[in-house]
Amino acid sequence: SPEGSIAAAPSPHAPAPTLAAAASHSPVQTYTGKADLETEMLVLGAGPGGYSAAFRAADLGMDTVLVERFGTLGGVCLNVGCIPSKALLHVAAVM
Repeated sequence: SPEGSIAAAPSPHAPAPTLAAAASHSPVQTYTGKADLETEMLVLGAGPGGYSAAFRAADLGMDTVLVERFGTLGGVCLNVGCIPSKALLHVAAVM
């Protein structure tokens, strides 16, 4: 393809990578017991919105707890969705 052109997007019917596959390389400690704690801000989910909210709350001096079910922060978009796909498309176009 000519220089500067963008490669075609993958087929919408192609299997998508899973977040579990992306997170499997990092060790995760799981806690299934009870927890009794007090916090000013509880953020559920460490996707782009969740971790941004948690960092902002902490920057404002709030006692903050961030809960994420996977071993990596960033959610699907950061780890296996939008951003990795764009990087792969860019590399394919450069090659």
